[in-house]
Amino acid sequence: MATKEHISVHCCINAAGNALPPMIIFTNTLPGGPINATYACSDSGFMDQYLYFQWFEIVFLQYAVPQRPLLLIQDGALSHVSVPLIRSAVANDVILLYLP
Repeated sequence: MATKEHISVHCCINAAGNALPPMIIFTNTLPGGPINATYACSDSGFMDQYLYFQWFEIVFLQYAVPQRPLLLIQDGALSHVSVPLIRSAVANDVILLYLP
């Protein structure tokens, strides 16, 4: 069955090669998928600032190594930058490095 629904998968792998559980973003519905994944919806099916902050709080901080400071290298997408994210990173001793 053809659909125009967009699905995004946000993945993160640490320097040791271990993958964190993915965040799967659907357009307006949550059909499900892998058990260890985090699921979200957006109108477009794309990541936005709110969902990225949720990923940071729910997935990254929970599954990242406990040693601090911790470096998070990420692309420079506007959806990956917000005041709540920066505040949480500072509070959790996470250094945010944005690549162009």
